Amino acid sequence: MAIRYDKKINSEINRIVNNYNSKIRRLSKTNKAVYIPERITKSGIKDLKESVTNRADLRRRLKELQRYSERGGEQIIKVKGVSISRSQYKTLTSYKRLATLRINRKLKFFEENKPTSSGIEQAGTFKQLRTQEYLNTVAKKEALLGKDLSTLTSDRKINEYINKLKVNTRTFSAKDWQHTYVEDIFTTAGYILGIDKKTIDKISKKFESLTPAQFNKLVSQEALLKSIQEIYEGITNAGIKKTKKFYENADEIYNNLEENIDNLISKIKEETPI
Repeated sequence: MAIRYDKKINSEINRIVNNYNSKIRRLSKTNKAVYIPERITKSGIKDLKESVTNRADLRRRLKELQRYSERGGEQIIKVKGVSISRSQYKTLTSYKRLATLRINRKLKFFEENKPTSSGIEQAGTFKQLRTQEYLNTVAKKEALLGKDLSTLTSDRKINEYINKLKVNTRTFSAKDWQHTYVEDIFTTAGYILGIDKKTIDKISKKFESLTPAQFNKLVSQEALLKSIQEIYEGITNAGIKKTKKFYENADEIYNNLEENIDNLISKIKEETPI
């Protein structure tokens, strides 16, 4: 759910930004060898708000500013031979800790669960089958968490790495994801591909009987739902004509899903009661 920026939360944002900017102004007048970032303008506040979709991510962004405003946040320290401000290092380690938790949790899912196709479990787990999703997550872990801090030789490189960590630690609401998939991805792709409206509506209602946790697991495992997501992404990135040509059997995917939806729903409810 989008953030409702009421008077209270806007006041808090303005207070934190003002403290941040005030410290930058004070330090800019000295000759101290400290970290001095760019001040945040009114358009910067707008960009900040547009970069987040929930309170959890907003809190993390505001905490970054507060770390700099704290006493000593601007001081340069040495970490593995790299000069980095105390506030940057705290922010980096905070996001890296969260990224580690998220990626390891995903890898655990791949190690313990088997992908399904029309509800039928495959011969091995995601890891054993070395699916593309599993391999991509392994590669992400190596690139993101295996980063050698000694390569961060400038503020630009430090901030680029922090921004990569931010992108990979965004908080997504399972409820919002379920709504997005059903109302946007599944429905839009179906209409564009000419799938019968009755088929789309029938399956959509079945999806609504699942909790967000159950739905998230179903999408994570079932090949039919992943194929529909790929079709939607293809329409978005490559266009309708190319996607239709590539997925000539799209109607079969929807028909197969319609035939197996009751079995998929029943099975996922048994595996994930809540």
